[in-house]
Amino acid sequence: MWNEKAKMFQCKLCGDEFPKKTKLKNHMRMHSGECYECETCGKSFPMKYCLIVHERIHSGEKPFCCEQCGKGFAASSHLVTHIRTHTGERPFSCKHCGKCFTRGSHLLIHTRIHTGEKPFSCDICGKGFSANSHLRRHVRTHTGEKPFKCSTCGKAFSQGCTLSLHMRKHTGEKPFSCDTCGQSYPSNTILRKHMRRHDVKKQFQCDVCGKYFILQCLLKIHVRTHTGEKPFKCKVCQKGFIGNSQLLRHMKSHTGDKPHVCAICDKHFSYFCLLKNHVKTHTG
Repeated sequence: MWNEKAKMFQCKLCGDEFPKKTKLKNHMRMHSGECYECETCGKSFPMKYCLIVHERIHSGEKPFCCEQCGKGFAASSHLVTHIRTHTGERPFSCKHCGKCFTRGSHLLIHTRIHTGEKPFSCDICGKGFSANSHLRRHVRTHTGEKPFKCSTCGKAFSQGCTLSLHMRKHTGEKPFSCDTCGQSYPSNTILRKHMRRHDVKKQFQCDVCGKYFILQCLLKIHVRTHTGEKPFKCKVCQKGFIGNSQLLRHMKSHTGDKPHVCAICDKHFSYFCLLKNHVKTHTG
């Protein structure tokens, strides 16, 4: 069924959206029972190729490797998208603002910012979303579901992308590099924040002490060191903090959570900075 509002082909049975009619047809096999089932976990797929790619999750096989950084992928399409992080290629351009994207699906969702379309609504609170995936992610804030679990430390996440970013803490992978100074980062978001350090015009200055910050939110937190404001309170001991990140760090003192593990001796740490200092005792 064509969804004129969403500009996508939509499944009448479950509401999932697809950019092409052929993809919708493949998806419909899931409902009709004409699908391929994984013998390991029982998950079903509309095409045999999708099952083959999925089975590599269980086997750990990643036959498609990036020649630049050596990272492996279970599917060739994943490799093609990954290579764009090195080349900077963004072949999908928005006709409204010129912003470019690595994937056509990302462009489609972005276009709805200009049109104001939010065809997917939450049944619980009524909030609208531009993509079905955004709605599913939002629903987890109501249910508390965290289906993405780290195989190394067991920590669970509500989003797959958050798990992928978390995994880089264990692997040390930093695929995003600064063209100006060469420093590498685990995510493109962190790289963009770093890039502002090279652009003085985009820095924010404190009116009290003159200190510069690359983000306005960081300046806002810093100003609280002058005003004494501590709006983030610990529910356990009522201690106040100037920022949410400081509160989250503090909470580990109550929970005993130590998610950062030394790959050499298996010792656990509450904070990544403590792990980094510890690793130096092995390397000298």
